Amino acid sequence: MKQLRKLDKNDISIIIFVFLGILILNIPLMFYIREIGYQDSKETMNLKLKKLSEKIEDNIFAKVQGSVQSLSENIAIKKLLMQKSEKNSIESQTLNKVKLLMDNAKKILNANTVYLMDRSGTVIAGTTYGQSDETFVDQNYNFRPYFKKAMTGTNYIYGAVGKTSKQRGFYFSSPVRNNDNKIVGVAVIKIDLQELDSILNEFDSKVVLLSPQKIVFATNFADYLYNMFTLNS
Repeated sequence: MKQLRKLDKNDISIIIFVFLGILILNIPLMFYIREIGYQDSKETMNLKLKKLSEKIEDNIFAKVQGSVQSLSENIAIKKLLMQKSEKNSIESQTLNKVKLLMDNAKKILNANTVYLMDRSGTVIAGTTYGQSDETFVDQNYNFRPYFKKAMTGTNYIYGAVGKTSKQRGFYFSSPVRNNDNKIVGVAVIKIDLQELDSILNEFDSKVVLLSPQKIVFATNFADYLYNMFTLNS
């Protein structure tokens, strides 16, 4: 992480506090606006922000969250996790069906990776990640908030730099339930941030998207990336 940098009034016009991991569709973006020499009125700025948030939601959040929930409800995925939890074994035929589903989802969404975690947080099936030939299979991510939250029965969106891939991304997770409505695992789709970066670059004012820790996770001003900001009054 870069050295702590205090935010000056002349640094930035718009800060988007996105509490990554709390967003569940209809993303409730909270905006903090400082008007610092820009021609736009507050009303005009609010309209721009509304358009920006809607574009992020429509192009990224709603689409991917809907897809990961569909995966979590798929019969083959449920069957695979039930085999793992009840018999501690996986049938190759079921695994192949799940792999095909995940490969298709990755391709359609242009996702970084798609994978399935058992109750312990271990990846039992997944696509390759990024452009590599490697997968996260057998890796354990039970410490990740997107896993912990999904295991409580909640769809979740979490922004982080990947432990293995070292790439920024949004992790979308959804709980997988068996026939008795018991959670047996978690479906996950990770997307890279190129599309989000592209959307932010369309904005003519400086914009940063902050994590709950106020670390810049995405921005249209490269010098701010990974900086931690504090707001001066």
